[in-house]
Amino acid sequence: MAIIVNMVTKNEQLRYLESSLENAKKYVDDIFVYDDQSDDDTTEILRGSGVKWKVRPDVIPSFAEAEGSFRYAGWMS
Repeated sequence: MAIIVNMVTKNEQLRYLESSLENAKKYVDDIFVYDDQSDDDTTEILRGSGVKWKVRPDVIPSFAEAEGSFRYAGWMS
C-alpha cells in the first residue's frame, strides 16, 4: 500500500510549504500538490521540490467556490 499526500495550495510561499514538503517526503511514497493559481512564488517552490504538481486551469472553479469540484479535478490529474 502506498501513502500519498494530496495538498491544496494558494499563496503559500511565505508559510510552511517548503518545510512541509521536505518533512512529508520522509514518510510518504508520493506527494501531489494542486495549486489554486497562486500569485506569489508558490509554483517556483513546487517546481524545485521534486513533487508532482499542477495549477488549476481557469475552467475549474477555485477551491473557495467549489471545494468538491476542485478536489475531484486534483485527483483526476
